[in-house]
Amino acid sequence: QPNPVKTFSADNSFNSVTLIVTNAFGCHVSQSKNITVADVKLSGEIKAHPENGCEGDPITLNFEPDNGQDMPVYFEWYKYPETEIPYATTSSPSLDVSQSGQYHVFVTGANGCKKYTNEALSLALTPLPEAPKIEGEPVVCLGNAISLQVPESEELNYKWSKDGVPQPQWDGEDSVTETPVTPGIYTYTVRASVTGPNGETCQSPAGQFTVTVIPSPTTPQPYITSVSCDPYLVTVEVGNPQADHNDPRWPPKGHCQQQRL
Repeated sequence: QPNPVKTFSADNSFNSVTLIVTNAFGCHVSQSKNITVADVKLSGEIKAHPENGCEGDPITLNFEPDNGQDMPVYFEWYKYPETEIPYATTSSPSLDVSQSGQYHVFVTGANGCKKYTNEALSLALTPLPEAPKIEGEPVVCLGNAISLQVPESEELNYKWSKDGVPQPQWDGEDSVTETPVTPGIYTYTVRASVTGPNGETCQSPAGQFTVTVIPSPTTPQPYITSVSCDPYLVTVEVGNPQADHNDPRWPPKGHCQQQRL
């Protein structure tokens, strides 16, 4: 044949191949070489352990050879549709992942043979809910109620905490109310969880909201002092001014105001 390339398959039964090269003048030369064509025994499948989970949870993918097949020694993992180059390469049959996608592996045997056609595994993990957005008043006077709300949802279950302490009495509620008994700064945290199609519970990052409770001012004690009768002038001042509560209708602490009546 004029083509210098000859391809053999595993169906050929031979031990030695002889190449004879002849030129245009009838001169020829030959060389023989023993050749072995190995069967590619690298069929198998990818299995996920566990089979279900939440986005971000560790899932182990294992390549398991079919009965009578060899265990590969090198693995090139691909994740579709994101990766055109290998997502990862390993010398073990296991790979830890945490995202949904279609995973495929190209395998190489100890004899250097490769297999590219093992079936891919589609992994569908349950997405995590978004962190709940808490709405409410950030500043509340002592004695008034703190009211907080998150979006209503039939699919989500909420769990609340206050200053890092779980509040089980509020579990499942999308609005909570309480009346503080002492001034201070309080941090409320809520997480949303959703149940996946296979019973897995997937929890969101935490939503957080801070409320500052300020003490109520004491009852002011105004004092009126007569200054003159004609014109009639009086001085009005607060006898118990409070440093933390200022009213723009009154002069600063330590001052008084005269008004013609």
